[in-house]
Amino acid sequence: MEIPEFGPYDHNTSGGVVGGQLGCNYQFQQNWVVGAEGELWWSGMKGSVTTPEDFTPPGDPGTFSRFESRNLWNGDVALRFGYAVDRNLLYGKVGAAFGSFRYTETHDDFPVDNACNSCSVSFTNTRAGLLLGAGWEYAFTNNWTAKVEYDYINYGSANIPYPNASATIQSFPVHDTVNIVKVGVNYLFR
Repeated sequence: MEIPEFGPYDHNTSGGVVGGQLGCNYQFQQNWVVGAEGELWWSGMKGSVTTPEDFTPPGDPGTFSRFESRNLWNGDVALRFGYAVDRNLLYGKVGAAFGSFRYTETHDDFPVDNACNSCSVSFTNTRAGLLLGAGWEYAFTNNWTAKVEYDYINYGSANIPYPNASATIQSFPVHDTVNIVKVGVNYLFR
């Protein structure tokens, strides 16, 4: 029997991001552009799930478990490859991403010998992942552009510790993916 106290804690997250980028492009043929960029942004993405515990052994007063995840910040270094027509640039990108996540576990039964009604413990984990993206950039003046971009980041799996030393498990896996739609403006130094 699977005990919800130990997961799974599958859930979706949502929220906004704010940040900036620095990069360069090189037009190597009439319409073809290659570039490199770095980005860093603060993230307000979060989500949680609460599950009732369906198995209570003698002496285990637990009735629920809650798991919350927050994406604190992300950054990436990526290569862009695009096709320019007039003032438009359609591009794809691939790169390495880095993100920081905070996981909070709340249970109403650990540690069993304390006086709290529900206790929480948090863990912060910074991980590397793979970024794939696509976008459209439009030059509305010679130096200013606007862009819309979609990025998918897969941070893979990591084990985080279970906070009760007497539990039957001592860690469990988390898997994080991020889907972001970004809208921004860029200034071109020529």
